[in-house]
Amino acid sequence: MAVIRRAIERAAQHATARTQSARGVSPAPSLGLDLIRPATDIGPRHAVRLVNFTARHGRVQSRPGLVVHADVAGENKAIETIREHGSRLYAASADTIWEVAASPVARVESLTAGRFQTARLADRMIWVNGVDAPRLVDSAGAWTEGNWNPETVPVARFRTVTTHRGRLYFTVAGSPVIWYGGAGEISGTLTSVDLSLVYSGGACVGIGSLSIAGSAGPDDLAVFFMADGTALLYRGSYPGSDDWTIVGRYPLPPLVSDRPLIPWGGDLVALTREGYTSIRQYLDAGDVPTDHSQRALSARISPLVQDAVAEMGTWDPVRWPDQGLLIVSTSDGSQHVLDIQSGAWSVWSGWDVRSWGLLGDGSLLVGLLGGRIGRVTFGVDDFGEPFSASARSGWDYLGSAYDKHFRALRPHVELQGGSASLRVSVDTDYDTRNRASRQVSIRGSGPQWGEAEWGEAEWGAGQVLTSSWRRLSRVGAAVSLGVDVEINGSQGVAWLETDLLYNQTSGIS
Repeated sequence: MAVIRRAIERAAQHATARTQSARGVSPAPSLGLDLIRPATDIGPRHAVRLVNFTARHGRVQSRPGLVVHADVAGENKAIETIREHGSRLYAASADTIWEVAASPVARVESLTAGRFQTARLADRMIWVNGVDAPRLVDSAGAWTEGNWNPETVPVARFRTVTTHRGRLYFTVAGSPVIWYGGAGEISGTLTSVDLSLVYSGGACVGIGSLSIAGSAGPDDLAVFFMADGTALLYRGSYPGSDDWTIVGRYPLPPLVSDRPLIPWGGDLVALTREGYTSIRQYLDAGDVPTDHSQRALSARISPLVQDAVAEMGTWDPVRWPDQGLLIVSTSDGSQHVLDIQSGAWSVWSGWDVRSWGLLGDGSLLVGLLGGRIGRVTFGVDDFGEPFSASARSGWDYLGSAYDKHFRALRPHVELQGGSASLRVSVDTDYDTRNRASRQVSIRGSGPQWGEAEWGEAEWGAGQVLTSSWRRLSRVGAAVSLGVDVEINGSQGVAWLETDLLYNQTSGIS
């Protein structure tokens, strides 16, 4: 009946309206995914699908690919931790910490687990994993075991390590007791604090710093996360000082990972079971909402977060400063990707990420199965294997709620790598069952990869390309556009907008 009623309304509309030819431009969904609002409220600048495209400034561009950075010789296990310290790169598998070089060298062997937490103090990096004795490495590459007093300190159970106001802080696997060191001290005496005397929320599972001034300083707050999700905020020099006092207790959802915290400028982002949450917002607002997902940074992709939480697996977040991205590798194998400046979310897939690592030159590394470390690189496929990217916008009325007969389309793309074959598709009036699609081939003549960098202004000069018009026939008031492309070899594609030719009813004649 609804279909018949719509047909009658459309016939009546055309009987009393003039038809004119028009040309419209629909933008690419550069504001990223919106998976929480009704379809009728999602405009063309938001996406209902964005897989292996990344929402950036005024475009969506194909995600980077992977090239081999290193293969750790003889490894048939995953690379679970990657860290650079000084001029040296280290990678941990399930039982070995390797120094990554032309010929990798095993620096620590016979480990029980390779998933480490690390922190830096002075010239040392401290590694803990909750089951092995902590390891320390200096800037010259010398490795030692951690040495602290008293002898009763459960160092082999240190699960996380962080620095706060110049001191080391450790959590202990399965315990509400935390340990902290002296100012600037790498070894020596540790002091314990039993947080269960303040709040009975299970073990302490993470510690972070929250800056009041916006950058690290003497007013930083210490944040202790308990197993039930509660965050305890303290102000003061250290737990034994006269100025140490609790300033807040916030009942958040439980954390989802053993690597759940991301420093965010002066803020701290926590990966919780209901979303990726800024801790500062609770301090500033002075309250805690009953629905955390609505206030989370990840609010627009909350269905994806919930799907990932339901899976059994590891999570790994990384902030990539050079590209302005936050990347959360989830337990379902996908990556949730945030453009920090615009707040736009996208999804990457196809990588079995076990760890991330940042280099001093700004490069991002990824730890994978088989002892492989990949370098995340724009304009390439994945180790020589192609991957598919797919984007679909929300709905665009093109300035009029009248029906339109769409007759042709022409996408505008930015291209590197010589040529690309896109499939551009059209849905109308919220009906995704009878999609019209056209194949579009585009060839560029600008610089090849390596001659210009992705994201630089000169990269796009002369490279915003269009194809010839592609005919189609679809009728509707609102249109949703999609682009699908396979990235194969040295190639990159950015979708900017799409021209549309159509006949439109323009009112009662």
